Amino acid sequence: MEAIEQIEIKMNLRPAEKDDLINHFNQLKQGQIYFVRSGVKNAFDPIPYYISDTTDRKELARMNMYNQIYVPIGYFDDPNIKVTNTELQTQS
Repeated sequence: MEAIEQIEIKMNLRPAEKDDLINHFNQLKQGQIYFVRSGVKNAFDPIPYYISDTTDRKELARMNMYNQIYVPIGYFDDPNIKVTNTELQTQS
């Protein structure tokens, strides 16, 4: 089999603030990406989450209160995002 190109994206995260999750109408910001850090293991879940209609507002607020919610550093936060190309070899 031929090699499959894999792109690795590294991004800096910061603890979420209320304004990252709630808009000026006091509604959840639909589509906002966030990452969850475990309060027990102190490790991040390997997948990103997105605020949607099914997001539990109380659970999100609870996790944020314990600094478990992180968001990517935004444009005005002076982001330092590094993109690198790597190749992933598939096994025959």
